Amino acid sequence: MAHPTLEDIVAGSALAHVSSCDSCRQLASLAGIEVAAPAADDLDRLSVVDDRVYTDWTPLPDAHGGMGQIFRVRDRRLGRFVAIKQLKSGLPESDRAILVRRFEREARLTARLQHPAIVGVHEAGRFDSGEPFYAMPLFRGAPLGAEIAKRTKLEERLGLLANLTTVAEAIAYAHEQGIVHRDIKPDNILIGQFGETVVIDWGLAKDVSDAGGDHADGAYRAPPVDGLTQFGVGTANYMPPEQAKGDEPEPGFDVYALGATLYHLLSGVPPYANADSSEIRRALVDRKAPRPIAELAPDVPPELVDIVTNAMSLDREARLRSARELASELRRYQTGQLLASRTYSLGELVRHWMRRHRTALRISGVAAVVVVALAVFAVVRISRERDLATASQHQAERELRRAQGIVASRSAADPVQRLDAILLGVRALAPDLASGSTPVPEAVQGLIDALTAGPPLVPLRHDGVIKWFASSGDKLIGVDDARALVIWDARSGARIASYPSELPQPERPGVSPDGTRVVVCGFDRIGEVFELATGKHQTFEAPVDFAGCAFLPDGRIVTAADAVVVRDPVTAAVIETFPLTARANSIAIASTGMVAVTTIDGSLWLHPPGAASVSVPTAVPLGATSAFDRTGSTLYNTGNDQVVRAFSVTTPTDAPREIFKDTRSHLATVMTSPEGDRVAIGMWDLDGARRSRMINT
Repeated sequence: MAHPTLEDIVAGSALAHVSSCDSCRQLASLAGIEVAAPAADDLDRLSVVDDRVYTDWTPLPDAHGGMGQIFRVRDRRLGRFVAIKQLKSGLPESDRAILVRRFEREARLTARLQHPAIVGVHEAGRFDSGEPFYAMPLFRGAPLGAEIAKRTKLEERLGLLANLTTVAEAIAYAHEQGIVHRDIKPDNILIGQFGETVVIDWGLAKDVSDAGGDHADGAYRAPPVDGLTQFGVGTANYMPPEQAKGDEPEPGFDVYALGATLYHLLSGVPPYANADSSEIRRALVDRKAPRPIAELAPDVPPELVDIVTNAMSLDREARLRSARELASELRRYQTGQLLASRTYSLGELVRHWMRRHRTALRISGVAAVVVVALAVFAVVRISRERDLATASQHQAERELRRAQGIVASRSAADPVQRLDAILLGVRALAPDLASGSTPVPEAVQGLIDALTAGPPLVPLRHDGVIKWFASSGDKLIGVDDARALVIWDARSGARIASYPSELPQPERPGVSPDGTRVVVCGFDRIGEVFELATGKHQTFEAPVDFAGCAFLPDGRIVTAADAVVVRDPVTAAVIETFPLTARANSIAIASTGMVAVTTIDGSLWLHPPGAASVSVPTAVPLGATSAFDRTGSTLYNTGNDQVVRAFSVTTPTDAPREIFKDTRSHLATVMTSPEGDRVAIGMWDLDGARRSRMINT
């Protein structure tokens, strides 16, 4: 087989060969180019659609990207015009299979996002020719970049802040769904004729919960071309340094891009204007910031300058934490509130307060003028007029506290703003309580709403995506996809420690009864025991992959693989071994010390404490998750036939009860309530959606 040269790999002309050749992928990796092997689709193929239902095809001007073209088309079935996206003609035939998978992935990912400010998907499929497509609403509007260009004055461009705030809220929604856009820019934001806003072009979007990595769809990091969005890259003017370096996608990419779009809106030009893509990338890698916005547009309000600076920080840790926080800051600015991310001087606080209470200040000023005028004509009436002015001042202060109480009530519903709402409610109520006056009702209600809305969110700091949690008294323990065991203080959320794991995929941590150790095993042949206080750990192995591991009530470790093994908690040495009829696929420990193991041949193995074990063939397809009820008398198992069954531990030979069945979903986990009267079932739908079901036992 002839292999391409390094020049061919860099030029992107051998994508299909490189994606299927291990040696060429290693050569590409040495050149700083990452290509992933083709991944199998885990969803049904798009259905075939009769292309005769769509007529009057008209290409939309400027509606094309690196691999797609959009047309204005009439849907004969519903008598309406829609926008249809297809792969561009003329793409390399050798890359077509990869590009088709990427296109279908874009269609499915876009269809998952159900938000008014994100372009929807009417239909997706393949025509008789095999050409994939998806249909979207035909949006009549102009790109945000064109709107910015039309508005030459800052005050005119500030009118677009509401649209950008809507975009930030839409991106925050996408992040909550685990999706990063990676190419936010003015040209991918459409402004409608009636002020509506839509985020488009999710072709580079990444599901960060996808275990396949950034290149699982075969995307190729091609050399940048000015003005075009390249596969897996983005647009240089709006990308952060970590995206330019090729780091794994995360929501911070989009936060920076939103800040860069705000930079463009305020200054009228994009960051790093007049520089080509290669120059911009070098500047980002060298951590050279773009020209300060205060130099380009000196009249920009300092609050907006701060938002841009915080969103576009080259240091990810100093950047605004999320798109939701950026949207909240923009909302605060537009409603005249103080920014949470800005430190104000005393003079700025005074000016801000005066702007928000112009009416009250004018009333006080008029009252003061009246007092002076009347003093000239009637000294006797000075005292009375002074009292009137004082009353006006008190009224203005009460109005301020009333407004603070209203803001506290409205902010209480948002867990992120709840702590600020409590502080604002206290500030609104404190002056009247200190003076013995009757508090303003709105201030009282604002503090009550903030205190009764629930606890404020406490963020947990971690590097990777947390996959499993366990609790140990006042500590919260998790394992993440960065292969680390992370420990937090359960009350404050402060991270206490993070210990690296040697497991390829650490899963399901179990805490010892005394809370001093954690056992971790993944879906492989290695397990680990950690000492929580020191991080000291040791590994143990099994001949086949572990189905699970846990602590017995007496502190010993029990594991299930090809046999059930009881181990010493300090040395992990084997104490007892119980053979199984087949490989285990789940393990559960009851509060009584009973151990239950299910096997792939449908056997149920039970080991009561202090008694002989028993193995019962069940003749049903037992699944990978089991759980005891509170008393340890009933065992629940999620079967591979998508049926949850309840087994009597006291009479295991009795036929199990079927308590739930859903053949349209994959049953992932089962848990019992502390009271023992309910069972929670977690499942995945065929379209990838996750949901849960509560069953009364």
